[in-house]
Amino acid sequence: MVNFGAAAPSAIIRASVSSLPEALKALWRKAGWVLEDAAVVDARHLVLAVRVDHSSSIIGTGIAGQLTKYTDHEDHAPYHAEHLKLATLRHFREQHGDLEGAWDPMEGRIRITSTLEEMCRRHGVPSVSQGAHLVTADVVYQTDDTSFIYSTSRAESLAPRNEHWKVVSRIRDVAKLALLLGAEFARQCDEGQLTAVTGLDRLVTAAVRSSGLNSVVHVHHGAVIYDDNSGETLFKRFPEHVRGVAAHFFKRPAFEYQQEYRFVLSARGGRPVEDEFYLKITPELRAEFRRPGE
Repeated sequence: MVNFGAAAPSAIIRASVSSLPEALKALWRKAGWVLEDAAVVDARHLVLAVRVDHSSSIIGTGIAGQLTKYTDHEDHAPYHAEHLKLATLRHFREQHGDLEGAWDPMEGRIRITSTLEEMCRRHGVPSVSQGAHLVTADVVYQTDDTSFIYSTSRAESLAPRNEHWKVVSRIRDVAKLALLLGAEFARQCDEGQLTAVTGLDRLVTAAVRSSGLNSVVHVHHGAVIYDDNSGETLFKRFPEHVRGVAAHFFKRPAFEYQQEYRFVLSARGGRPVEDEFYLKITPELRAEFRRPGE
C-alpha cells in the first residue's frame, strides 16, 4: 500500500517498479530518466511516475526540493479551490497574448538550423543531389498535443515578474503529488475526453485492456530547461521515443525567471479533445498543498 498517512485512499495500491518489464524501464533509462513509482488505481488503471532528470553537461540542472504553485487569486489556490487546471502546450501557446511575459509562443516548438545533407541523414532519407551540404535548412518541429501539463515553480524567492500571479501555495512532497495527480487523472478522465490515436499507442492500449486494466497513465515530472538550442539538445541527448515528452520541458532563456517545474500527464492510446482539463481536488490532493507559514 502506498504510504499516504491516515487519510490513505485504499484503492491506490503500489506496484513494484522492479517487477515491471525490463524493456519498459529501459525506455526511460536511455533518456537518463528514472521510473520512480508505479501504482494500480481502483484495480483498473496503471499509473507510472517518471522523474525527468536532465542532469547532463549539456543542460545541467538540479532536482527540485520544495515546490511552489502561483495563482492569481486565493479562490484558485489548490488549498482552497475545487479543481486543478491542466492544459496542453497549445493552450499555453495561445495564452501568451493575454499575460505579457507569462507564456512562451514557442511552447512545444523547436527550431533546428543545419545543412540539407544533415537534415536528410537525421531523418533517414537517402542523400540528395551533390552539393546538398551547401544548402542550409531551417526547420521548426512541433510536439503533438497528446499530454496535459500542471505547472509549478522551483523557487518562491524568484517570484514571477507579472503581478497577476500573487498567491502562493507550497507543495509538501513532489513524488507523492506526481502519483496522486496520475491516480486522479486516471479516475476522472473518461474516454469521451480523449480521441484515439493510431499505431503503437493503440496497440499498447489493447494490450493493457487485455490484461484486465482500463488504461495506463504516465506522469513525467521535472524542471524546465531554458535553452535556445533545445532542438539540437533534443536530437543529440534524447532517443527518438522520448523526444515528444522531453520537448515539454524546454523554454527559451527569456522565461528563466519562472524556474518552472512541470508534471506532464498522458494516457496511452488517446490525446485530449479539449485543451483544458479541470481535475477535481480530492482531500488527498488538497493535503499536498499548504498556505505559507503552515
